[in-house]
Amino acid sequence: MTKQKIKSHDHFIAKAMARTRVAKEFFQSHLPSEVRKLVDLDTLQQCNIKLLSNILGEGIVDFLYSVKFGDEEGYLSILLEHQSSPDKYMTFRIQKYMLRIYEEHLRKKPNTNLPLIFPIILYAGQSKYNAPKSFYDLFNHPELAKRFSTEDLTVISIRDIKDEELRKKYYSGAMLYLMKHILGKDIYPYLLAELPIFKIIIKEDFQYIEDMLYYILEKAESKNKEKILSMFQEIAPPERKDEIMTIADELRAEGRAEALKALDQIALEKLREGEKNKSITVAKKMLAAGFDINAIAKITDLSVDELKNLLH
Repeated sequence: MTKQKIKSHDHFIAKAMARTRVAKEFFQSHLPSEVRKLVDLDTLQQCNIKLLSNILGEGIVDFLYSVKFGDEEGYLSILLEHQSSPDKYMTFRIQKYMLRIYEEHLRKKPNTNLPLIFPIILYAGQSKYNAPKSFYDLFNHPELAKRFSTEDLTVISIRDIKDEELRKKYYSGAMLYLMKHILGKDIYPYLLAELPIFKIIIKEDFQYIEDMLYYILEKAESKNKEKILSMFQEIAPPERKDEIMTIADELRAEGRAEALKALDQIALEKLREGEKNKSITVAKKMLAAGFDINAIAKITDLSVDELKNLLH
């Protein structure tokens, strides 16, 4: 099928499905009975948003309709596939397409529940449609894929795990322990309580302790940061004690650099502000003298709108 023929094909279907009578009759005839019972086709309206780009690819045209599912708003989508043969990954593309609809919905109505979307593939190819009809059939283990996608997420809430439980697993437990207490008012008492674990870890994985220390010193609140450094330096192997202090020196240097950068930015903004004030002063004098406003704009780098405001 040539591109010109495809365009004519798309154009005809688009014009036909834009007619409420055609679209309503189509859905009345082709929706599964259980879905047809849920939707109120009298509320059917074609949506103008186009979500096709970079999702569905060549040979696919989308038609999206808003409709009421009982009292809830939702969508019916038709994805016209007129390639010569069906696309194996069409169900994957539909997943991405539906996510875009959800994004558009949340952009317009933030903090609301997601709408129901019922997608339909309208296949116009010549060969028999034999592509997967379920997204999960694209996996080697469809049942596991469906389970992982549809069952409740596994959520590990660190705040609800007792410290005693975290200490039973030295390595992952230490990571979670720090994450749990890092934003407290003062992490130092918590580090003291975890010291026996740190002593075990530092003998086998000094780098891990270094990573922890960077994290603590950069993120945690504490008036005892020098004590924290001393604590870790005390438990470090003799040949690596200096490395603890090197970390402290690096962080102090970074802090000074950030402070200087912030001061430089403030100074630059003040300089720019001063230059603009000078330009405004010059512009006011030129306006009072009757100079052309466009010429003043070129000389002072002020916009014409800014100069007009000076006239009032």
